[in-house]
Amino acid sequence: MVGTGERDTTASTGAQLERLGWRFYGICLEDQPRRRAYLEAELARHGIQPRLHHAVRPTDAGGFPTIGYRGCFESHLACLHMAREDGARIAVIAEDDVMVMSAFDRSAVAIDRWLGERDWSVLYLGYLEDQSPAWHEPVRSVGPYVVESSGWHIQGCHFYAVNHTALDALIANFEERLAPGGHRISPDGVVSEFHRDGGIRPLMCVPNLAHQAPRVSSKSPTDTLKGRILDVPAGAALVEQVKRAQRERRSRRPMSAVVSEWNRRAADRTRA
Repeated sequence: MVGTGERDTTASTGAQLERLGWRFYGICLEDQPRRRAYLEAELARHGIQPRLHHAVRPTDAGGFPTIGYRGCFESHLACLHMAREDGARIAVIAEDDVMVMSAFDRSAVAIDRWLGERDWSVLYLGYLEDQSPAWHEPVRSVGPYVVESSGWHIQGCHFYAVNHTALDALIANFEERLAPGGHRISPDGVVSEFHRDGGIRPLMCVPNLAHQAPRVSSKSPTDTLKGRILDVPAGAALVEQVKRAQRERRSRRPMSAVVSEWNRRAADRTRA
């Protein structure tokens, strides 16, 4: 049972960040009310009330690898436009399968203070760890809970922050890809290439502040045993409970230990 004081601290995180100019945008499919309810409940655990983008599933891929990739791309672009219209100081985009760790509540205000003193573009609050090529590239600590990667290719745009000074450039990067011959890829790829082409070192939170909840991907759904289990509410809830507990334990590790392990892994990969 969590104490009253801790609940109050957690519930106030979103309100504190809102006062500091953060704005939160959630992506959900119009035809997936269960996932929309999950997203709202998940963010509410941290006192966050997002402005939602209700996506409509495209009828065709429109030059993207799949219909799901196109829908995801268009949804992220719509949220970036909303953030610019709202005058957000920091815009956070959340997908409907995000699982936010309690470490977010412990670290968010300190991260905001650090960001306020820096010129930055994008901060990965959450990312896919061992699925990202950058997982095998060295990092260096640059601020409280923040590292700078020497790589550029990071997978996972389920929970990321964009500085208002970078919104125009990032939106333009997205929109240029819609021109004939544009490189139409997932938002993960767009943000990674935005870093690569701009010579920007990606910033990532350590420990990872947000993971993806176990869900069937809307980008590339598959008919597997895992998919059938996750498509049942009780099955998804059980798997989520186990995964959340595992990831909460990992999120309590000291930043220095995570960075040391990360750089040992990168060195081992280089030697191999």
